[in-house]
Amino acid sequence: MSELKLKFSGLCGLVPKKPIDQPNNQMRVLLVNARHAGHGTHSVYHTPVLVCENRLVKTGLGLRSPDRKYWDPRTRLSMALFSLDDQDVSIIGAPPNSLTFKGPAAVATCPTSTTMAESFAWTGPMKGVSPGSEIVKAECLAPDNVDASVAGRVAVTAGEVKTSVSAADNDKTILQWEFRQNPEEPPVPLVQALAEEVQLSYTFDTPTIELQTQKFGPPAQPTQIVRLTPIVGTAVAWILNMPWEDILSRRMYSQTDHRDPDYHFAHFYDLSESPGDKNIPYPCLDKPRCDHAPGPGLNNPQCPPVRYADNGDA
Repeated sequence: MSELKLKFSGLCGLVPKKPIDQPNNQMRVLLVNARHAGHGTHSVYHTPVLVCENRLVKTGLGLRSPDRKYWDPRTRLSMALFSLDDQDVSIIGAPPNSLTFKGPAAVATCPTSTTMAESFAWTGPMKGVSPGSEIVKAECLAPDNVDASVAGRVAVTAGEVKTSVSAADNDKTILQWEFRQNPEEPPVPLVQALAEEVQLSYTFDTPTIELQTQKFGPPAQPTQIVRLTPIVGTAVAWILNMPWEDILSRRMYSQTDHRDPDYHFAHFYDLSESPGDKNIPYPCLDKPRCDHAPGPGLNNPQCPPVRYADNGDA
């Protein structure tokens, strides 16, 4: 037996197959193509990668080796990194239509219990952020000729998905967020805390865990296998779509200033079939923090994932 805890953060667009309160579900994670300066607000290159502890990776004949190894100064661990540029990722052995989303499916503004804090519904709902922008382009989910707005994709078909980390301010309290196009425009009615990291948990019958990566294109594209061998039964890995300095934990953060608006969020509209107002998250500095919400909360800014409308092709 072994368990995979796969964590998603950064510019990750989550597309369930069915409404999240329905059983026998699955999800496709779209890693937004932000490998360029974008939308007039920043010039930060984002990179889609798979990251885990280097000691978990099994190498050898027929297995994919890391594209890079590095020392993480935050965790003080040697890490392995696999590029996911223009690739599909799937979990070998995970059956289809066997995913559940931790509830409740509807949330208010702040989590008030551990169960509530882990609800997947804290993932920013694009339908509320920008009504009309929640439907992804069909080409984002196509088996080939994948839309250029997608830098990578992950098929999540089994296990349970929940919020694992909430977006917090530098005082470690979980923030409420509002959504607007710019500081002069009025916000939309939606105000809520946001998931900054979403976690899949899946248990295998085998002592090893295997992920398959495949370049976009016809089915004839060759596949590669990433094999993980958990040390104590559980392997933790991250799917990140972030700037390099965040992936490598090299960014220096202020310990006094509040969180900034997430200007990178504007890239999510590139996936939308009919993008509406390009609202982005602004921290509600004039509203109380979710002081009684249980952790964990993250004070280092990561682009929070978003949830699009369910789609039968996910």
